[in-house]
Amino acid sequence: MDIRSLLTGAGIAAVFGLAGYFLALNADGTPDQAAQETAGALSEAQQEQVRQLVRDTLVTNLDIIDEVSVALEARQQEEELARQRQTLTDRKDLIFHSPVDHVAGNPAGDVTVVEFFDYNCPHCRRAFADIRALLDSDPNVRVVFKEFPVLSEESYEAALVGMAMQRQGLYMQFHEKLLVRQDRITKDIALDVARELGADMARLEQDLADPQLANNVRDTHMLADELGIRATPAYVVGDRVLVGLAPLAELQEQVKAVREAGCAVC
Repeated sequence: MDIRSLLTGAGIAAVFGLAGYFLALNADGTPDQAAQETAGALSEAQQEQVRQLVRDTLVTNLDIIDEVSVALEARQQEEELARQRQTLTDRKDLIFHSPVDHVAGNPAGDVTVVEFFDYNCPHCRRAFADIRALLDSDPNVRVVFKEFPVLSEESYEAALVGMAMQRQGLYMQFHEKLLVRQDRITKDIALDVARELGADMARLEQDLADPQLANNVRDTHMLADELGIRATPAYVVGDRVLVGLAPLAELQEQVKAVREAGCAVC
């Protein structure tokens, strides 16, 4: 039987099902189950004919590739959103209420904004002004700062100093002084700022040797990966994950939306 005789009714579905076998993979890299079953329903010779037919069709109808690309991107976005929602549910305490993170604003606020940041991220420096304005304009918001060094070893070392300053109750002053600077933040600069703020430097050095600080950074990176966050700044507001600089108006809009809808997560 010529394979083209299959291109009617269910035969069309079979051809495109088999096309999916070659073009669409599951998120874990395995072929789609339905495509596998379609392929198994055809003989080896028919499968080869379908392969050739698919190739010919794609060559002469390049718009199909665009359609497949759009469909795959939409599917990936749906899967990412599903993973985010699951992580927001499973890890809500680590996201919104980790004892190692600094909380600014109203500790009992009805809406939480979580920011993932890097001290050497220029967009994070711009974001700090918006975060500060948000706190000034809304007395019922709490902001959680997550040390998420992604740009360099220097960022990582500064993050450790930040967490050590948290233990001395000097985090917010330290955080602000680093983020208003325009030069590259290094460990030496971070220590100079700590000294300027009156930190107990002997205790600071002792805390910096505590492996728990590195574990905290590791946990934040793991959390960011599960949320699909790979750049800074990034925010979690209610059940939304925002990656990239979010200006004050957008943050206020997100807070308002969470406040009006209620938050089942945070």
